[in-house]
Amino acid sequence: MALKGAEIICRVATGGFEYEDMRLTSYHNSLYTMICNNSVSTHGRNAGFFEEEAYGGAGRSAIFGPRGIEIAKAGAFESRRSASIPIAEFRARHRIPDVHMHLYRPVLDQYRERYDPNGYADYLPADKREAFLHFQKRARWTHYW
Repeated sequence: MALKGAEIICRVATGGFEYEDMRLTSYHNSLYTMICNNSVSTHGRNAGFFEEEAYGGAGRSAIFGPRGIEIAKAGAFESRRSASIPIAEFRARHRIPDVHMHLYRPVLDQYRERYDPNGYADYLPADKREAFLHFQKRARWTHYW
């Protein structure tokens, strides 16, 4: 996204996220990132929600600056955080990364996304289990992490 001129990446997490992943996304791409996560775990009381036990638990929504520095961070419970982003200053000094595409193009041209777009256009799963099976069946490849 940074190569296409992104300045801010906003992400919503349901079911956990890697805090360092978002911080390092800001760092390596020299842009702002924001992550918004669920604030509580339902501990199985609501079958429609993912549990927040993995990846550090609930909360920890945050805003990171272009060097991966945390600008604002929420705790584990529902709260509101905000930060001023000096976008004019950022635009004055920010440059799209200079990448030698002729080195990468032969590999990138062979890449196929894991899923085709519009995954729910023809089928709307009734619950998260059906959604998992639907995407598992449509995957071109599987990762084991």
